[in-house]
Order: sequence, then C-alpha cells, then structure tokens
Amino acid sequence: MTTTERYVCTIEVPGLPPSPNDRLHHMARARLNKRFRGWVALQARAYAHTHGGPIERARVRFTLVRSNGKARDATNAASCIKPVEDGLTIQGGGGLLVDDDNEHIVIEVCQETGRQKCVRIEVWEIITDGNDDETTDDRVGRGQAG
Repeated sequence: MTTTERYVCTIEVPGLPPSPNDRLHHMARARLNKRFRGWVALQARAYAHTHGGPIERARVRFTLVRSNGKARDATNAASCIKPVEDGLTIQGGGGLLVDDDNEHIVIEVCQETGRQKCVRIEVWEIITDGNDDETTDDRVGRGQAG
C-alpha cells in the first residue's frame, strides 16, 4: 500500500486557547473554547467547500505561536488545541475532516515564538492507494499504528 500526502490548507486564528493550567471558571473556559472552535470552523468550511468535501484521513500540524514567555509543556500544549481540532470536523461545524479520532487524523503539536499570538493549523490529506507497496512518505503515521 502506497501512502502520499497532499497539502490542503493553512488556517490561522488569533490568540491562544486556554491552557489546563489557566485558572478559569468553567463557563469562561467554555466560552473561550466555543469562540476558538467557531473561528476555525468558519475557515475550515471554506476550505472544505473548495476541496470538494471532507477529508477522510489527514495529518494536521497545530503550531502555538506565542509572542513572549516560555513554551507550554507538551501535555498542556496538546490538550489546549482540542477546541481548535474540533472546529475542523463535520460535527464541530467545519466539515474539513470526517472525524478527529485516530483512524482519521494524525496530529502534531508544535510551539514557536512570533510577533502575534495565534494558532496556525496546517492540513495535509493522506492518500492511500490499494497497492501493497511500502509507504513512500515516512512522515505518515509517525507515532501511530498505520
């Protein structure tokens, strides 16, 4: 089986989602998460429309861009992107991805310093043909059973 990747889109949303370490009332956290999910869904719908429908399997890189300060630890960075990830899916309103379970998505979470705080989301479609050849792109399935 041969697997290749095709670049689909980049989505950016301003600000950073709340970290699990942020001391927020649960309703304030829910409002912020809903806002991030909505911003992503709005842009994802446009890409889903131009792409011709939802992507069955994708690799998604979430980059948390901070303007200063130290990076979040790995588990906090990964957990804070959940509302952003949900905005990409059909159920989350974006319609770009079929679902966000392990069968449909391979996730990478990065952090970097930049001028403005934002979340940058880069999406690649994973295309698998029916042949029994080896995988041609070693980035596919990194850290996941494939």
